[in-house]
Amino acid sequence: MDRTPLLVLFAIAWLLPTTLHAQDATAPATQARSAAASPGLLFDTLASRYGVRGDDEIADEAAQKARIVELTHALPPNDPVRSARLDAYRCITLLDGPDASLSRAETGLAGRPAQREPLVRMEYLMCKAYALFDQGNRTDYIVPVNEVLRLADRRRYPRLRSGALFLRSFNESDQGRYAQALTTLREVLALDRTREAPNATLRTEVMIANTFIDLGFNERAIAVLRALEKNARAGGQSGPLQMVLERLGQAEEQSGRLDAALANYREAAGLARSQGGHDSHASLMLRIAHVHVLAGRLDDARSAREEADRSLFRSGSTEAMRARRGYLDARIALESGDAGRAALLLPDVMQRLRDDDQPQPLVDALDVQARAYRELGQWRAALDAREEQIRLRTQLDQRMQREQARVLAAELALSRETADKLRLLRQTDAQRLQLQAAKREQRLRLIAIVLLALLLGAVAGLLLLTRHRLRGARYDAMTDSLTGVVSRRYLLDHLARMLSDRHGAALPLSVLAIDIDHFKQINDRFGHAVGDEALRRVTEACRRALRETDEFGRLGGEEFLAVLRRTSLAHAEHLGKRLCEVVAALTMDDVTPGLRVTISIGVAEAAVNDEGADKLLLRADAALYEAKNSGRNCVRVAPENQAGFRATRGG
Repeated sequence: MDRTPLLVLFAIAWLLPTTLHAQDATAPATQARSAAASPGLLFDTLASRYGVRGDDEIADEAAQKARIVELTHALPPNDPVRSARLDAYRCITLLDGPDASLSRAETGLAGRPAQREPLVRMEYLMCKAYALFDQGNRTDYIVPVNEVLRLADRRRYPRLRSGALFLRSFNESDQGRYAQALTTLREVLALDRTREAPNATLRTEVMIANTFIDLGFNERAIAVLRALEKNARAGGQSGPLQMVLERLGQAEEQSGRLDAALANYREAAGLARSQGGHDSHASLMLRIAHVHVLAGRLDDARSAREEADRSLFRSGSTEAMRARRGYLDARIALESGDAGRAALLLPDVMQRLRDDDQPQPLVDALDVQARAYRELGQWRAALDAREEQIRLRTQLDQRMQREQARVLAAELALSRETADKLRLLRQTDAQRLQLQAAKREQRLRLIAIVLLALLLGAVAGLLLLTRHRLRGARYDAMTDSLTGVVSRRYLLDHLARMLSDRHGAALPLSVLAIDIDHFKQINDRFGHAVGDEALRRVTEACRRALRETDEFGRLGGEEFLAVLRRTSLAHAEHLGKRLCEVVAALTMDDVTPGLRVTISIGVAEAAVNDEGADKLLLRADAALYEAKNSGRNCVRVAPENQAGFRATRGG
């Protein structure tokens, strides 16, 4: 999942706090007197409110600039340390872009205030981490984060430690270490609650719910998010409400509740537009378009896609956003019947996803690619794409199982640890309390068994699902999608095996090359829908007339082939005449009154002298051509040594 828009939204929200802690709001007079006594106290108070993980929701550029002006007015003269902190704040806002902020951070870290004061150094390090992340550098940004964590004691610098841990959780999630990310976020949550920062706490809880979504625990995520939605609405907090609604929509979409997901996405998009968040609005409109595609509403999907483009025109587009747009365009094209356009769009999309290491969107793109190639009749390419998708999906499922097991194990260990502590505290109680502790431990063990059983069931279910997908991919490659009979590839492989398994003339083998007469005229006169129905009717009639031991399949177009094991030439000719009679007797009045269909058949028997499949088919095709020239609706037999083959034949 692409996390850049999410981090940017959170980062901006951290930077601009407006709500003081409860105790700060009760003592304005005391603060004013202290500020008069100490000129730097007002600056320190404002810098703590507006800096990393500050408890505010203001997220627009004008507010950031106003905060810089306010901090500048509060800056004491001739104070290099606080001047450096003001410079670090300007850096953290990224108002001049990530490149400029990265340069400012490097310069600040080399200065004397950052060398002497840990607080100044940590604020520049956080600026560097934000700038690297905003540049799309998903590896180097963790280096300054780890240095902040080394310097930031949880008692002296809880705000900066919370911010660094928050960024580290993104890195852990990007690596697929969701269980560790959840542990990190819970530590952030404890810090936020300790320092009484309700808005920062809410943002952390949103990220915990987001991690539940990554883990596949959608119902957990929905329960958390609905509680947060209620609090955000009660507090009139539009910024947190937008984040909550977007995550809630994502959880509902993954759970298959598309109408609920659409309602949440639309409300979140309205909030993003009202706040001028063009990136967020564009991202939400792409989510809305995807839901419309899933629901089959392609016109609505195109409309939402165009609105996303209008927002991106104002804000610019990242690589991740371009990949999302490309995938959506390919999906819409495929669902609209334009498989060729979908196949052209997907390679660039998939390369971007591989470069950005986004396996789950890549799985979705591979699914669309396999379907597009199948529609285009490129069976080999379709099978390759499907096999890659299944392989990658299996890897993701296995990783998800490991992470889910770790989360459940950690929760179980925490439950046991809690039980052990309670038991130790109550050891001095009476026998009644000891008995209650024993019963509690028994319940926890039962929970462990239930959780283990659920985990084993989930593993078994995922294995069965993977097996089912593999079987489906093989079936698609071996079956003709229109008629339901075996495909050309399978049929030719089967014929080659039958020829190689023969042992002399004791096991005769014959083939019937079948072609529907005047099929092009049927298509031209009555349309392709009638032609497709004619193919299906002829297929079904032939399958019923042939024996269970015969293999019957479609070579392409109106051409079919029947492989008759242990069948002599005379018997094969008899079967061919029977097929002609059965097909000629078909009625298609329910499709088109008066329409009749006939077939021509060429019969050939495999020679004794190890004749290959190609030569056998050439002789059968030559006999078929002779049947066409003899007036159609008839059977002609190919002599053993007959040569000649027409690459094309009339209908």
